[in-house]
Amino acid sequence: MRRAVLLALLALTACSKPAKEPEAPFAFAATSITLPAETAALPASPAADRVTVACTACHSADMIVRQPPLKPEQWAATVKKMREVYKATYPESEDAGLVAALIELQSPDAP
Repeated sequence: MRRAVLLALLALTACSKPAKEPEAPFAFAATSITLPAETAALPASPAADRVTVACTACHSADMIVRQPPLKPEQWAATVKKMREVYKATYPESEDAGLVAALIELQSPDAP
């Protein structure tokens, strides 16, 4: 009896549908975008040079110059957040200089 059941199972297995072909892995389509031209520029100064090095890898000059005036402690918190949360690559030892540069750039008499 066991042999008959085994033979029946073997016959059913042999007659079953073949295994489904594996699906091709997902492929990304090539896409391109055109960004608008950068029209803003930081004024030529040591402060602008420092901000350019520390900030423009992620932020446009336009975004930087349009920030609302912040107090030094607010800029310090922002600079710390950029480094710790968003992994900006400037060292903590440069925080005070970067804050001073941002304050200088937001002042109405910035160069």
